Amino acid sequence: MLDHRWSTRRLQVVYDGGECSRVKKTQMIARDPLVQKYLRVCYKQFDELNCGRCSKCIRTMATLQVLGELQNFSTFPERVDLAAARNFQLQGKNDASRIRDVYQLARQYPAHAELAGALAEMLDRYDAAVSE
Repeated sequence: MLDHRWSTRRLQVVYDGGECSRVKKTQMIARDPLVQKYLRVCYKQFDELNCGRCSKCIRTMATLQVLGELQNFSTFPERVDLAAARNFQLQGKNDASRIRDVYQLARQYPAHAELAGALAEMLDRYDAAVSE
């Protein structure tokens, strides 16, 4: 709503990419060697590129794991910690919505049933807390 207000006669701010989900965007960049070497999504700490434990790390790692690309990323642990994912507390409807997208992707692949189960537990806990 505000992007156009940042524009001037010499600079036009254009909103691009809103039609793609984060899962789709991750899919689009997952095989790029430069991205595999430098991708940073974490906002929780600054000692490493990614903590591997916050919501942004978990959802990005889960997406990459389902796509079969996580092991190619030097900026993340090689696998999603399923115990940590099961116990992770989502912090709001945006977190939940984005994890739902990853859950839907993981459900499509029987090889990732355990990951889908961990994401489902996370979502069930969030849904139960919201409905109280």
